[in-house]
Formats: sequence, C-alpha cells, structure tokens
Amino acid sequence: MARPVAAEDVTTPCVEVRALEAHPPATDAANLPPVTGLVYRDGSGRVTGTVHVRVVLGIAVEGRGRTSVTGLAAEPCWSSAAAG
Repeated sequence: MARPVAAEDVTTPCVEVRALEAHPPATDAANLPPVTGLVYRDGSGRVTGTVHVRVVLGIAVEGRGRTSVTGLAAEPCWSSAAAG
C-alpha cells in the first residue's frame, strides 16, 4: 500500500527558494543562482506569489526584460506544516 502524500513530497524546501521584490523583470529571476523556486514579495515583505524557475527560463532571452515575474507567478500555496 502506498503511503499518503506529505507536504514535503510536493513543496520546495526554503533553502532552494530565492525571493525577489515585487514586479521584477524575468531577467532578474533568470540571473539568480540555480534554484528550484522563486517567490516575490510586496513592499511589506509578504510573499505574494511563487513561480518555478523553469517558467522563467521558458521565456525567450530577448523577452525576459519585458516580462514581469509577477505576471508569471501563481498564488502562494501554504502547507499546514509551513504555517506552524
């Protein structure tokens, strides 16, 4: 019998995530060190979205400067383990 799926099975560990301030161009995200996930924050530091780096790298290099990470990101999804 398969074990139940846990949050750790489908989330990205915090050490593999990099944060960007609100509304960065995709170029900024693409130039970060290799990571799995990205989050962006509003002016108060609250995480307002997440985007997988493969989405950013899927944009043509010439279009990254005109593309905002904000437009690529999904709503953040919090696991009960992360909520504390």
